[in-house]
Amino acid sequence: MQIPVILSLVTLGAARSLHTLKPQGSLSVDSASAITGSRSPAAWLQTTKYEPKCHDKRVVDSSDDKFLACPKECPVWADDRGDGIDCNFECVEATPKACIDVNPLEPIPDTERGICRACILYGCSKCTMEGEDKCDECEPGFKLNSKGKCENLNQYYWYAMFAFIGIGNIFVVAWIVDINRRPIVNKDGLKTALDYRSRSKVRMPKTPGSEEGRELWPLDTNLLKTSVAGVGVQLHFNFQFFLIVWALAIGLGWLILSLSVDEALLILGTRRAKTARQNCILVAWG
Repeated sequence: MQIPVILSLVTLGAARSLHTLKPQGSLSVDSASAITGSRSPAAWLQTTKYEPKCHDKRVVDSSDDKFLACPKECPVWADDRGDGIDCNFECVEATPKACIDVNPLEPIPDTERGICRACILYGCSKCTMEGEDKCDECEPGFKLNSKGKCENLNQYYWYAMFAFIGIGNIFVVAWIVDINRRPIVNKDGLKTALDYRSRSKVRMPKTPGSEEGRELWPLDTNLLKTSVAGVGVQLHFNFQFFLIVWALAIGLGWLILSLSVDEALLILGTRRAKTARQNCILVAWG
């Protein structure tokens, strides 16, 4: 147990030294958090004041509000990917033309999500420019139907394979049921087999002078110190115990580091993004 204790003390010392040199921590990228000095995990929701305007391009960063909505005149965010600048968004009108002018790959104005997006169709490689979930060109292995959807050309092969597997499982289940329902015709052979299986179990050594059979090992047997089935099994469980201790030490070290430097480390990588703009903000935040 000295290993996790020593590791925790070393981690704590390093974290304290870093925290002394830079009190706010390198992950506190939100400007509101920097002003208030807060390291709360909720600080990532605090943002700077910004009122979006129509066709006003802005490169988002960690200080932007990921839930910020565009004005009613231009209610959807469009991601301009043609200027070579990442995470450059602007508010545009909810029309296919306005979305296409900014990004031809996202021609659908989705007012519910507040974004211009591409069509969400399985197997579609190119959407139409009509502003609807219709496909213009399907990927290999799919064909375009009259409704603008892509159909899988191999779906019937999959259906046939699943049907074949299902029929095979029915035969297996029927075979097992038939075996269980068969009468016992060799009781002596069955008893001999059951006795052999019982003797094959790992049991405790026989007590000298005792006429009773060997008992099974109790469930609370310490397999780290007791040789139940040889040295190999004992070494295996010692190795498993070491892995558990090592994982606990890593977790404890990360907890101490988070509490010492920045509590945002505890939620790093757990925030979700539903749009490209939200994803840009979260990536900039960390």
